[in-house]
Amino acid sequence: MEKAIRKIVAAFMAVVVLATIMPLVGFEGVFKFNLVNVEAAEADPFDTSKLTVTGSGKYTGALWTTYDNGLLWVKDDTSGETRYSGDAFTMDILLEDTRIGLKKEDIKYILWNITAPKSCASVFDGCTCVEKLVFGDTFVETSENATDMGGMFYKCESLTSIDVSGFDTSNVTEMGGMFSDCSSLQSLDVSNFDTSNVTNMTGMFMGCTNLQSLDVSGFDTMEVTNMGWMFRDCINISYLDVSNFDTSNVLNMQEMFYCCNKLESLDVSGFNTSKVKSMNYMFKGCHSLTYLDVSGFNTSNVSSMMYMFEECKTLTSLDVSNFDTSNVVSMEAMFKWCYALTSIDISGFDTSKALNMEKLFSVCEELHTIKLPKTHKATDVPLPDSIWYKLNADKTVDRSVKLEYMPITTDKSITIIREHNHEYGSVTDEVGTCALCEVNVKFGDCNDDGVVNIADAVMLKKYLSGENQLPINLGAADVNVSESISVEDAVKLMQKLAGMDVKLGVPHIS
Repeated sequence: MEKAIRKIVAAFMAVVVLATIMPLVGFEGVFKFNLVNVEAAEADPFDTSKLTVTGSGKYTGALWTTYDNGLLWVKDDTSGETRYSGDAFTMDILLEDTRIGLKKEDIKYILWNITAPKSCASVFDGCTCVEKLVFGDTFVETSENATDMGGMFYKCESLTSIDVSGFDTSNVTEMGGMFSDCSSLQSLDVSNFDTSNVTNMTGMFMGCTNLQSLDVSGFDTMEVTNMGWMFRDCINISYLDVSNFDTSNVLNMQEMFYCCNKLESLDVSGFNTSKVKSMNYMFKGCHSLTYLDVSGFNTSNVSSMMYMFEECKTLTSLDVSNFDTSNVVSMEAMFKWCYALTSIDISGFDTSKALNMEKLFSVCEELHTIKLPKTHKATDVPLPDSIWYKLNADKTVDRSVKLEYMPITTDKSITIIREHNHEYGSVTDEVGTCALCEVNVKFGDCNDDGVVNIADAVMLKKYLSGENQLPINLGAADVNVSESISVEDAVKLMQKLAGMDVKLGVPHIS
């Protein structure tokens, strides 16, 4: 009995103690205290007090230590600055020391704290498994030594973030591929970079597919000659301010914004492109751009524009009327997949050197008006699927010749239009003016002879039954402007011819 009482008292006291502790530390604090400490330790892979050394040594004056969690710690020795081979000190050079016994794929964390060398090019090139990379004070404070940071973090595919905000880049001339293929980066602060001496930014952020934002608004690009591939495949960036870029010395803009498919706006209106030679794929895959001002581009030195605007699917207009294409050799698929583009003026294009204009307007489904160059020699440029006709000076359509390819022009610019249902901005006396291509349409005049009579009704009937072989004016046949040709149009036209009080060119009211 006495033992039972003692057990009850002990249990009661345990409950009291538990009840006293819980408000202070919480239920989880009592039962998960050790687990929390373990997780906290694991969360800091640079806390060497909880790690086991697996190797250490010295290489050209740098001290290196490896730990059991995949950490590599590199720092200057106490004798002074690290000595460099060819002014460079990279992971590849370090791993040549067979005593380290590590391969790149074994390294998950790096603490890098040597005196910055003149060349930091490709320092961590191919460190695909590195998840965290920290720079010590020694490297940051001496970063002004560096003149080359090209490919510095190339293919660091596992890095989610990296702090380079303290770098002094005032003497750097090379940043090509600096962050290229850092496909896991979600944030990157380069807003303090001094780029006043940089000449190469080729592929600088190429393949940063998870980067959400990027502030390059303060970049001084006066000396830059190459911006090719600079933002290629930055597929998750929705805003990019390049409006202050000085591009007066840039020679290459190839694939500069390739597949930046979430960019909703892009101000390149101030770009000086007078020295640019290649614009291949420059805006290809910019699916979300609804507006793009390239009207001020000086393209007199450009030799290739192939696929330049391909897959700019939401652009409804594009002013390239001032483009100087006198040196352009290829325009292949230049506007391909520009779904929403409704008209294009290339009347100023000089195609005398163009050897390839294939697929120029391929899959431009909404394109209805093209102003062609005065001189055009390429005869193998197919027009988007449909029937195309020449637009006369009086805004009527010449349906005597169906066009499937861009016609040869040698004397003056001509405009061709696609046979389609027009969008009428105004209708006066049953004559409509298309708001898109300015074509004048006399509603009901299906055969384009200038009058509306029984012959038009017969043509429309044959068209609906599939018998008609003549080029019917589909815009005129759509007498109830429903954007489709149907029996209702034929009925309304017959009512008009029968003297009933109906108006052609106005919507049908049921």
